[in-house]
Amino acid sequence: MKKLAGFALALAMVTAAAGQGAKTPLNTQPSSTESLIQRAQEKARAEKKNVLVLFVASWCKWCDRLQAFTMDAQVKPILEENFVVVRLTALEKGALRAKENPGSSDLIDNLGARDAGLPFLAVLDPDGKPVITSLRPVEGKNKPVNAGWPTSAEELSHFVRLIRKGAPRATPEQIQTIESYLVKTNATTRN
Repeated sequence: MKKLAGFALALAMVTAAAGQGAKTPLNTQPSSTESLIQRAQEKARAEKKNVLVLFVASWCKWCDRLQAFTMDAQVKPILEENFVVVRLTALEKGALRAKENPGSSDLIDNLGARDAGLPFLAVLDPDGKPVITSLRPVEGKNKPVNAGWPTSAEELSHFVRLIRKGAPRATPEQIQTIESYLVKTNATTRN
């Protein structure tokens, strides 16, 4: 409970700090994390869904695979039926930092994943409380490890758990479609 209160306070601080406005033709700065999350929460409340937040960066090859996954003709409708999906650009380097959604790196920090790597996924309830993230416990490690793009059986298992827990109304067929995509894609990328 204490951790959730801390997260809510941190999100409020990010909200206050990141309220810099949406992207417009005259202002090419990306939309703030706060505004994107707030809109997603409103939609999630109305549609009785959770928010799936995808943290990505331009330098991250695994993020490209996650993007392909979310845009796949079979997967995209499943995600849209079960989540309100928000894609945030975070942890960019050098000149590309200007492409970050303001506040995205702070939100990663607040979710305990600053050094976990990308892509990073978090499921938030409509009030912004974390339901589950792509961080998973690993025996013998002091802190959890990110299963952002699953490349091992353990990571795949956690990724599927994230979908199941985050989208409790997802059907077994929908879960199987997602799992099959991940198994097929990872089998072909390991060769």
